[in-house]
Amino acid sequence: VSDTGATGRKNVVDAYGPQVPIGGGSFCIHGDSLVNTEKGLLKIKNMEKEMKNKIFVKTDIHPHKAKIWYDNGFKKTIKVKTQAGYEIEGTENQKIRIIDENGNYAWRNLEELKKGDFVAIQCKNKLFGKKVDVSNFKYIYRKGTREGRINKFVYPNKLTEDYAYLLGLLIGDGNCMDRGGIWICVCEGNQKKNVQNLYKRLFNREGKIYGHWAFMGGVEMRAYLEHLGLGYKRSWEKEVPWSIFQAPKETMAAFLRGLFDTDGSIRIGGRYVNSLDIRLYSTSLRLIKQVQQLLLNFGIFSTIGKINNVDKKFYIMGKEKTTRRIEHTLHIKGSKSCKIFKKEIGFGLKRKQKILSSIKLNRKRDYFALPHQKERIKRIIQKLTPQERHFQDPCKVARFTRASQGKATKELTYSKLGEFLRAYKNKFKNNKDFQYLQYLEKMGHFYNRVEAINCSFTRVYDLFVPQCHTFIANGFVCHNSGKDLTKVDRSAAYMARYVAKNIVASGLAEKCQTELSYVIGGVKPLSIDVNTFGTGKVADDKLAKAAFKIFDLSPGGIIKQLDLLRPIYQKTACFGHFGQKDPDFTWEKTDKVKEILKYVH
Repeated sequence: VSDTGATGRKNVVDAYGPQVPIGGGSFCIHGDSLVNTEKGLLKIKNMEKEMKNKIFVKTDIHPHKAKIWYDNGFKKTIKVKTQAGYEIEGTENQKIRIIDENGNYAWRNLEELKKGDFVAIQCKNKLFGKKVDVSNFKYIYRKGTREGRINKFVYPNKLTEDYAYLLGLLIGDGNCMDRGGIWICVCEGNQKKNVQNLYKRLFNREGKIYGHWAFMGGVEMRAYLEHLGLGYKRSWEKEVPWSIFQAPKETMAAFLRGLFDTDGSIRIGGRYVNSLDIRLYSTSLRLIKQVQQLLLNFGIFSTIGKINNVDKKFYIMGKEKTTRRIEHTLHIKGSKSCKIFKKEIGFGLKRKQKILSSIKLNRKRDYFALPHQKERIKRIIQKLTPQERHFQDPCKVARFTRASQGKATKELTYSKLGEFLRAYKNKFKNNKDFQYLQYLEKMGHFYNRVEAINCSFTRVYDLFVPQCHTFIANGFVCHNSGKDLTKVDRSAAYMARYVAKNIVASGLAEKCQTELSYVIGGVKPLSIDVNTFGTGKVADDKLAKAAFKIFDLSPGGIIKQLDLLRPIYQKTACFGHFGQKDPDFTWEKTDKVKEILKYVH
């Protein structure tokens, strides 16, 4: 398939297979990539059953329905990691959104990325699940278990906020290895009271205190928590339960509240002692990465770091302990992110919540930047008079067009951009550069530099999202599959194969190559060319006329005639598009032989 540029699109296929690869390519990502959907954050490898209902997925603008899911098998991949710790792994030709060197919001293949490139991290208007149905939980006690040893706990059919908060406490400071109950560390009196009140609400009893542990027994209760996704894992193995990824907003917030109540910290700092520093600590890097995705769903930007405290001594209730593993950190960045955390999540512990409530963040500026906008700003500023430019620049945005030194902000921040757009919205409302800045501000992405790029090999998956052709995975704006049968540069390749194969099957030629050319926006092909390489029994022109008459070559006609909107493309991704004896591959049929012979003779 080749693109003929301004004249349209051209597809060339012979009866024995394509002369060049089919357009679009198979863009795919790692199976564990979290896709933002109407059912919460789902791993793309588990989304096949969701396609039956055409599930809504988040794009870089509005949610759209995904229609087709692909398992594209094992392929060479590239792992990309940003400075903040956001990661994506996909095939070499997988496209993601970036801000290029000219300040344009553009697509770039993973194989073309370089260290230092700014990639887009989407954070606005994310989707959450509606409810988490866990009504299929069943537990059977061992035969002979005494009635007195059976707890009469009542378990809800959906994940509640209290159970989500309990999961957060257990992931943070809980011992999850006991199959007979749960243990939560309660080193301070406030937390002890907090946990016992939670036990009382859930199980109608306060549990028992053993040293610095609050214990609640029950094998059935522990099995129910496992059903919610709480595995039997040690601290460095812990991860976010599956039910939290699919939870409603308030329920997900309750989990995060429990997690930050235990393993989170908050302090006030900054030059004027008016900045919040909120962090999460864990020896499980997997947990930290997953929590980063949960926070991003709220619009909270965070960075991942680590502290090497191996062999460091510390004390719990007077007992000396030693750190054995590297501690990973998650740091919430920016006043806007802190505002969202304060409003949507907060702390359950009064001590931490008091610190959070004591800071007024309304006047705090954010310093998240929109990179590489210097030339665009310069073009706009040059349209001002010298008087306006030097003495009446209310936003002082002109300084971003000059060289920045020292600690000065070197890129245009969203705060400064907002002031600039409001100040000049009437003066430059028809200016294309100004409109482009309005477009970038409306999307409001975080832009983070690429820190590491590595090659790998793994099983990959993809989605087809009509119209928008994007979806959000791990926070990155990903281009969906090139397998879009509404685009004639793909569907016409199948039709060209169909035409060529029927001509050869009719005995009118030993070899046949068909070429279809389309004008962009045209319904019928601009031209159709048949080349039999001297093996034809009738003139090539006559065969071309027969093809034009017998086959519906319009984009819609091709899709309908070959029934291309079926989920059949997993086979093509792994074993090729042509030459397979598979009834699903309608372009391999030779059911037009009689019509061709009748027309020719």
